[in-house]
Amino acid sequence: MALTSTKNENSYLFKEIMEQGKVFKDLCSKFIDANYNIKEDVFPVKNWNKIVICASGSSKNAGEISKYIIEKLAKVSCAIEYASEYAHKDNVLGKDDLFIAISQSGNTADTFEALKKAKAAGATTFAITNCETSKIHTNADYKVLADAGVENSIAATKSFTAQLLILFVFAMKLAEKTQNADLTEFKKEFVALGDKYDEVFAQREKISAIAQITKEAKSLAVLGRHINSALALEGSLKIKETCYINAMNSPAGEFMHGHFAVLDNTIPVIAMLNKSEDEENYKLALHNLCEIKSKRNVNVILIKNSDDSTSAKEIGTDLTIDVPNVNSIFTPFMNLIVLQLIAFETASILHDNIDSPRDLIKCVAAE
Repeated sequence: MALTSTKNENSYLFKEIMEQGKVFKDLCSKFIDANYNIKEDVFPVKNWNKIVICASGSSKNAGEISKYIIEKLAKVSCAIEYASEYAHKDNVLGKDDLFIAISQSGNTADTFEALKKAKAAGATTFAITNCETSKIHTNADYKVLADAGVENSIAATKSFTAQLLILFVFAMKLAEKTQNADLTEFKKEFVALGDKYDEVFAQREKISAIAQITKEAKSLAVLGRHINSALALEGSLKIKETCYINAMNSPAGEFMHGHFAVLDNTIPVIAMLNKSEDEENYKLALHNLCEIKSKRNVNVILIKNSDDSTSAKEIGTDLTIDVPNVNSIFTPFMNLIVLQLIAFETASILHDNIDSPRDLIKCVAAE
């Protein structure tokens, strides 16, 4: 008998999760033409001294993920800042630096204050928002609309995918212009991700079964390595704000440095283990997960490549969710959907108010 529940399928949260394949394809068409050329004059492209990405909540997590591809492709140092902190700390930006402000609403108070501070220091500013009339969008030197469409659920889903896609395309354009990189095949692989979303959505019944485990947890942990260690931030936030479960997050290796002490067999571990061509990080993450399972006998929920037939057996878990085998740097787009659906399915069991979690609002318009 199918475990998938139809409860809350009429919610904005579910609909917006399921729209992300279309959002991805539409935005790729907007920024990348049929010959895989990225639009000119949309992005601030030059040899930047450094890049600072400033945001709050899910938008900051998109920045954390994009740091990996910006540094990998464009070879420029990239720092990620909490907007609420950056707005009230010493300003070390200058005219050769780029400041990127990310905000779904475009009116997030902390992010706007940080943007003003960066402009006052002489930095070039670049805004990614989902609202053309917002103050962050109108006050930035460069601006790109996320164009995810109206997002009604408090928990960000499709706007997150849109922000992340724009940051990836920006990194590609910056690398092409400053590093003379030939990224044609890379861009082809990226655009092709849009056709792979249905493969992830097809895992929903398995995810529903896993929600029967996560619903019982008072705490859980979300782990990843390399670029997916940054995605763990977003996965844990989505579970916190929709399920009201205390979800820890950590790079898989860092988890063994102190955090491991709080783990017991009542705390499920959601782990992302994508092999692709990144053999080094795969082996290290696999070793970390084997140790976690052997020492604590926890439920390890493994998000893995569909062609990986050995890792679950090595770890000792049968709780697996398959994602398409894509370039390791692109895996956050696939893993993200799994994490969002785990949050949705778990929250649907626990309560009815999944579009408007308690005491949360869509736009924090005051500091």
